[in-house]
Amino acid sequence: MLRRLLPATIGIAVLAAACGQEAIVVRPAELPEPAFFTQVVDFTADVGTGLSMSTDVDGNPHLVYLAFEEQAEGETPAADALGPVLPAVKHAHMVEDTWTRTSVAEELDGLTPEDEAAIWVDQEGTHHIAWTQGGDLFYTDNPEGGAEAEPQPVTGGPVEGISIGAGQDGTPWISFYGDGQVAVASLSGKQWTVEPVADANPGSLSTTAIR
Repeated sequence: MLRRLLPATIGIAVLAAACGQEAIVVRPAELPEPAFFTQVVDFTADVGTGLSMSTDVDGNPHLVYLAFEEQAEGETPAADALGPVLPAVKHAHMVEDTWTRTSVAEELDGLTPEDEAAIWVDQEGTHHIAWTQGGDLFYTDNPEGGAEAEPQPVTGGPVEGISIGAGQDGTPWISFYGDGQVAVASLSGKQWTVEPVADANPGSLSTTAIR
C-alpha cells in the first residue's frame, strides 16, 4: 500500500507547486473526540422538512422527513420511475455506514412544507411513525423486517408540534398541540383515543415532546 500511495503523494505535491501554490502534504491524523462528520442522507427532490430522528437498540439512526417535487416556476416536474410518488413521507436509516431510504406513505394530497413528521424505534425494532397531512394527524408502523402498515388517521386538524414515543408494551403515544390545548393520542387495538392534557396558547412554532 505504501508503494502505491507514495508516487501519488509526490505527484500531487509537484502539481500543486507547479501551479504556484503550497505543496500538499498527505499524512494520517487522529481526530479529537468527539468528531462530527456531515453526511448526505437524501438528495433526491426537495427533502428534509419536518425532520425527526430516533435510534434503534444498536445505535443506528433512523430519520423521517417530508419529500416534495423540485421544479422551477411554471415547469411540470418529471416523474421518477424509481422513487416514490411525491409528495411523500420518507424513512432513512443507516446500517454499516450506508444510508437506505424507503417510502412510508406517498402521493399525499394536501401535504405541505408546514407539515411535520416524528419517529420512535422501540426495543423490538418497530418503527412508530406519525405525521401531519394538511394539519390532520396520521400514524403507521412496521414490525422489524416488515413493510410499513397502511396509514391510520388519528385525529383531524389543526395539529402541530407532534412527538411520538412507545411504551414497553409497544403502545404508541403521540403528543401534539391544537385548538388551544396540548393533547395525547394513544392506540388500543385499532382505536385511537385522544385525551386533552392542558390548555395552552404558545403562538407560532409550537412544539411538544413525549417519552
